[in-house]
Parts: sequence; C-alpha cells; structure tokens
Amino acid sequence: MGLLKRGIKHGTTIILLAVGFFIIGAVLSYVGPEKVLHEFQKLTFEQFLLLFVSQVLLAFLWTVKWWIVLRHHHVPFKKVFPLSLIGGMMNNLTPIGLAGGELFRAYLLPKVHKDISTGQSTASVVVDMFIETLVALCLIPIALLISLSLWGTGEVTALLIACGFIVVATSATCGILIVSEKVSRRVIHYTIKVGTKIPISFLRKHALDAASRIDGVLVHFRGTMKKTAYDPVVMIGGFVTCLMVWVVSILRLFFIFRWLNYPLGLREVTAGRITVAATAYISIFPGAIGLWETAGTGVFSLAGVPASVSLAATLVERFYLFWLTILFGVAASIYMGLTHDVLRLWEKE
Repeated sequence: MGLLKRGIKHGTTIILLAVGFFIIGAVLSYVGPEKVLHEFQKLTFEQFLLLFVSQVLLAFLWTVKWWIVLRHHHVPFKKVFPLSLIGGMMNNLTPIGLAGGELFRAYLLPKVHKDISTGQSTASVVVDMFIETLVALCLIPIALLISLSLWGTGEVTALLIACGFIVVATSATCGILIVSEKVSRRVIHYTIKVGTKIPISFLRKHALDAASRIDGVLVHFRGTMKKTAYDPVVMIGGFVTCLMVWVVSILRLFFIFRWLNYPLGLREVTAGRITVAATAYISIFPGAIGLWETAGTGVFSLAGVPASVSLAATLVERFYLFWLTILFGVAASIYMGLTHDVLRLWEKE
C-alpha cells in the first residue's frame, strides 16, 4: 500500500515518465528493434567499460564546477561530490527537463556542511546554473553555424533557435538575480511565499523557517552572489570546467558512432550533440526522457546516419547519462546517510 500511495502522489512524474518511455518504444518500433539490437552487438565489453569511465569523469567534472563556485566557503570536495551526484539523479526524476536537482543541492549542502547557510547554498547553485547556461549560449550558435554549413536543414535551425531563446531566458534570469538586489529580493520573497503554500510538509516547514529569518537569508544570498559571480577564478574556472564537460560528452558520442562502424565526422557529432542536448531546455519530461532519444535519432538521421545507428548511439549514451546517473545518486544518498532527507524532499504529505 505504501508503494501504491507513493505512486499516486507522484502521478505527474510517473505519467510523464510513462509517456517518455512510450515515445522511446514508438521510435524503437518504427526503426526496428532487431536493427537496433544488431547495432548494440557491435560494442565490446571493453568499450562499455570505457563509456562507464567517461561517465565517472563527467560526474567528477560536474562536481568540480560547483566546487569552484563554492571555493570561498571551503567546502571539502568529498562533501560536494555526493551531493552533486544526488542533484544529477533528481534532475532525471523531476519534470523540469534536465533541471530540478538544484533544489536538492541547495537544501542538502547546509546539512552536511554546517558553515554554509541556506542562502549561501542557494546562491552557489544559481551561479553554477548561470555558468552552465552561459556555456550553452556560446555553443548553440556554433552548432547553428555547423548545421547550416553541413546540412542547411530548416528543422535543426528552428530547433536550435527555439532552444536558444529558452537558454537566453534562463541565463538572463540568473544574471538579473546576480546584479539586481531588488529583483533577487522579490524573487526570494515570492519563492518563500509559494513554498509556504505547497502541499509538502517538509518543504513548507523549511519555507516558514526561512520566512521567519528572511533578512538573514537575503544577506547571505546577496553576499555570496556578489562574492562568487564577480570572482574571475570562479567564472573562468567554472566556464572552462563546464566546457570540458561538453568536450568529453561530444568525444564520447563520437567514439560510440565509430564503434558502431559509422565514423561520423567530429563536426557533425558536435553540431548534433549540442542540438540534442539543447532540446532538454524545452522538455517537460523528467531527464528529457523520450524527447532526447527522439531528437537524437532525428538529428543524426538528417545528417545521413541510418536511423538504426542513430537510435542505437543515442540509447547507448543515454544509458550512462540517464540510468547510471540515477544509480550514482542512489549510491551517494546511501553513502551520505541522506536517503531519508532526499525522500522527504521528494515525497508529498
């Protein structure tokens, strides 16, 4: 009964996940399951192991980026790493595309490191997100130029432009929060006000507590924002680290195509991978499930890759990017003894 009750309470997420899996099934059925399975069989155990190592490296780089943002608070890396893994897991389990884990990171950090406040933790997550969207803003035009020169397809161009608007809006919101005290005050007030009304007892209690000490939260939030966002070490270090995440991701997909005996050029892989990842910004599905796989199959098929190879390469990458990220997050929750806290944040009353 407990599992059934929990499933009903998380109806929206479950429905969206189900729709996402249905979309994957439909694409797989259209392409041909036997064709995709044939492509999977080309990969060796050693290659799967290398892909696992690449995912560990990506998890490490994601953590380094946030750790750099937190450098003024002297949070040990061993505390930041598991929380970053938990945040990655929740990005795949909340219906906000590839976002949603920020809330969990912002809340859990003060629990494992008492010298940082909720306001400071929240500010670090906002700056971290700002750096990520800033890198995306630089990469989308590159993908647009490559796709126009290689394919000249209106579909990819339209998709990139649409995603670009979403990324610009997200980046602008983070930027305004950084530079404008008036706007950040309003946003925090509104966020806390909404938090006191949501039907999740744990979050509501946390929001009421924050409301009772709003001035202190604002001071810590603004102070951390200014200290980190105007620190060249934070911005440049975070930007370079985030760029390295993209490089590793693109190279991983590049080698997946080669291992599937379809040596797609690096320019094509770069443009396609950026386009597919950008679609996550316009997704309402948890972890962009379904949309990512469909976009990956469609974009690389437009580049002349057989649909079976496109879908196989996308599914292989997503196994590590989606499922392994969730497993890492579960392991990190257990290791840190935060399983109960994560569930309390996620479960409704």
